[in-house]
Amino acid sequence: MFRTRSGESGFSVVELLVVVAIILTIVAIAVPRMLQGRVKATEAAAISSMKAIQNAQQLYSQIYPDRGYAPTLAYLGISSSGACDSPTSACLIDPVLASGIKGGYIFEIKGDGNTPVAGYTLTATPDGSHSLGSSQCVFESDQAGVIKSRSVGPQSSGTLVSVAISQTGCGK
Repeated sequence: MFRTRSGESGFSVVELLVVVAIILTIVAIAVPRMLQGRVKATEAAAISSMKAIQNAQQLYSQIYPDRGYAPTLAYLGISSSGACDSPTSACLIDPVLASGIKGGYIFEIKGDGNTPVAGYTLTATPDGSHSLGSSQCVFESDQAGVIKSRSVGPQSSGTLVSVAISQTGCGK
């Protein structure tokens, strides 16, 4: 701080601009890292939910061997009446996950169409609800239990491109 010609003390415009520049530099460094952390947390939660669904599928196939695996997520959840312990509402996963949307991801099970259901495909796709810090990672699995991932993102033309599925994660 220094004295101005009129005898009043205060900050000069240059000093204020330097402070603003420093603050903007700190924000420019911190925000991308924060968003990257949010994406990683969302992806980790999706993988955790997929593991819960896989465990529920294994248990379902043991409880209802004549039906095999559950053909949809709804079969693993609770019925609208709150009933449990039936093949169409086994109450093996929480109602939020059974609805198919949780933590920024859309979960879907597709049975193989056989009776009993001998195989299924489990997919977790980003729901796009978070415009900043959204994951571009789709997770897939089946009755073998291996969770695989693929990156999906816009190209310059605006179309979505699928990258080869790998077991190492997205964007690596």
